[in-house]
Amino acid sequence: MQRNDSHLKQNSQVFREQVAYLYRYAPLSLLFTVVNGFILAYVQRSVISHNVLTIWFLSLFLITIIRAVLVFSYRRAKSVSPTAVRQSITFWYITYIIGALAAGLVWASSALYLFPEQSLEHQMFVVFVLAGMSAAAVSVLAASMSAYFVFTLPVLIALAIKLFIVNTSFSIPMSLMTLFYLSVLSVSAKGMHRIIASSLMLRFDNRELMNEIFERQVAEDELFQQKERLQITFSAMAEGIITTSNDGSIEYLNPAAERMTGWTLSEVIDTNVEQVFPHIDKTTEVYSSSAIIACLQSSNQSKTNNVWLIKDGVKKVIEEVATPIKDRTGNITGAVAIIRDITQASKLSRQLAYKASHDNLTGLPNRTLLSDRLEHAINKAIRSNNLVVVLYMDLDNFKQINDSLGHAAGDHLLKSVAQRLCATIRSEDTVARIGGDEFVVILEGLSTQDQAAVVAEKIVENLATPISIENQEVSSRVSIGITVFPHDGNDAETLLKNADTAMYRTKELADTSIQFYTQEMSVYIDNKLKLEKQVQKAIDQKQLELYYQPRISIDTGAITGIEALVRLHASPDKLILPSEFIHIAEETGSIINIGKWVLQTACKQAQSWIQAGHHDLQISVNLSVRQILSQSLVDLISSVLKDTGLDAQRLELEITENVFLKDAEQAISVLKDLKALGVKLAIDDFGSVYSSLSYINRFPVDIIKIDKSFVDTITSESADMAVIPAIIAMGHGLHLEVIAEGVENKTQRLYLENIGCDSYQGYYFCKPLSARAMSTLLEDNLQRDHEQPQVQEKQAYE
Repeated sequence: MQRNDSHLKQNSQVFREQVAYLYRYAPLSLLFTVVNGFILAYVQRSVISHNVLTIWFLSLFLITIIRAVLVFSYRRAKSVSPTAVRQSITFWYITYIIGALAAGLVWASSALYLFPEQSLEHQMFVVFVLAGMSAAAVSVLAASMSAYFVFTLPVLIALAIKLFIVNTSFSIPMSLMTLFYLSVLSVSAKGMHRIIASSLMLRFDNRELMNEIFERQVAEDELFQQKERLQITFSAMAEGIITTSNDGSIEYLNPAAERMTGWTLSEVIDTNVEQVFPHIDKTTEVYSSSAIIACLQSSNQSKTNNVWLIKDGVKKVIEEVATPIKDRTGNITGAVAIIRDITQASKLSRQLAYKASHDNLTGLPNRTLLSDRLEHAINKAIRSNNLVVVLYMDLDNFKQINDSLGHAAGDHLLKSVAQRLCATIRSEDTVARIGGDEFVVILEGLSTQDQAAVVAEKIVENLATPISIENQEVSSRVSIGITVFPHDGNDAETLLKNADTAMYRTKELADTSIQFYTQEMSVYIDNKLKLEKQVQKAIDQKQLELYYQPRISIDTGAITGIEALVRLHASPDKLILPSEFIHIAEETGSIINIGKWVLQTACKQAQSWIQAGHHDLQISVNLSVRQILSQSLVDLISSVLKDTGLDAQRLELEITENVFLKDAEQAISVLKDLKALGVKLAIDDFGSVYSSLSYINRFPVDIIKIDKSFVDTITSESADMAVIPAIIAMGHGLHLEVIAEGVENKTQRLYLENIGCDSYQGYYFCKPLSARAMSTLLEDNLQRDHEQPQVQEKQAYE
């Protein structure tokens, strides 16, 4: 670098013109510096601290102002006293170098402080800006390699270091490419530097030729040497060089251009550049003008980034920067273009853009692209006055398949679902995968909601068709929530949110696979979320209490057992029933701790009653599906029995039939282990799930409890009334005790007595009682001293 500068200083005139060149183009470069800096700060505002952006931009702006003052001072001094400027030219040169260095350091800092690691788009924008500033420095600063290097080296080295530190699959290659880019720019700058220097020297040589005719031959020899140097420079450059006449006819191709295009100079000389190299716009895919023709027409530098049809019809993406060549009078005599083959870089950019907008597994659009397409569909619908429909769907059984058959099977299922969805809809519609087992379909150009319902039903039907995975036939059950623009939202975010709400409502209803969004759904979800927070707070603050409901022998009227029922105190005057919070506890996992507390409290209370003289008492505790399928249940119950001293035969554990549907084999194994402890097992809500009869023989149960829904049919003369005798007959045939739940009147009790039911519980005898009230009831029952208990009317205990 110093050698190049000293070479220029050997000719004081050339050195002065070199400095003049730097100051001549400084105003435009300073303007671009401020504009580009502002744009960069504005674009990064959403991912970079505003304080950092403010400090950075103010630093850049301050340095630019100082440099602008320096440029103004130089121009003023040159107009007032050219001689003084010539004498102090070294001062002006050094101050310019210092300004360029300061600007380079500020731009370099943007690679370190304005480079967000969480946003690929903003990272690419920083890379784009710094690469552009560095490329622009070639033309602006190439007159002095010192000025060029003090600006460019900090910028690109800082960028390369930052990309290397990010350490991702593409950032490290980009870091290396940045260093390569620096070397390429340096070669280009050096070539440009030589061209400028040679041009300046040629200018002064030509002046001497005008003044000294007798040295014409010497000057011609010098001119020839200069041309040779330019020829050598062009031949050595890695970038392609094309020069043309003022009508666009090719005059020169350097070796690099010949390698890029496949044409030799002899094959294309004097041929129009667009005839040899047809240009195709990458976006519109139509023929476009070359940068050379554009610069010849506009008399200004022109840049394009198009697809070139080179020799034999091969397509390459070429970056072309063309500059007009003018004579001393300002007339254009031709153009010179620098070309670079960026085919691979363009391909990589397209691949990165595709990966950023598509799901890796299925190849479907992801949430980002989905939002863009949905906004586009909305804008299109506004113009055409049509509907846009969003179908938000979730695979109901995906987790079960994924857990039981493995992740490979789950991936297979997701791919199959994606293919079936694409086959179901039209080509103009969109299918996207936005989560693990969540898909969204956008239907455009519909005129009625009924059309959307037809498509949704077809999707449900197609996904229900079994597919073979791991030699097993698997069917996909799907829940679909539907929103319609403009009725259910005016933007993509609202439509997706409301469709998601409708989908979750579909899951909860369970009797349908499709639900259109209604405003009531949002109210329902909001209330549910409030309840979840309320319940979780109550659970965290241990505001639990057990209530107890007695079980009555139909034959004797005696209390033979007690069921423990958990309640939650959301506030001093509000009691939350299990039906409102148990499912929330199941979802959050807190059911495990609740269940443990219920077991410990119920067993301790039962042992207390037994020690008080109620020796035949049974205590019944409900178990959730999650508890039964946990690995620690058997050990927990064994530990509770040991700690409380309760006889295992006095403990009854109630399970629901839903456990059959979750994992029947594991449930059977756990229940057999529990049975080995000596506890009794009961099936709660018997008959409410279709699988009861298929598993009853395999479960080691002692008791079945008839679901309240069947008991309610006793007074209604419903056909379901015949189910109760069948259940009792089956239970007795299997030597099981049969208990009826939810008995609320005398008619129901008498009917159960007549058909041979063993026991009952319900409001007809009493509501669930607190531990203290239950103790009082037991004491009253004990004091009857073997008298036949009389059934108490429901109102006496309410």
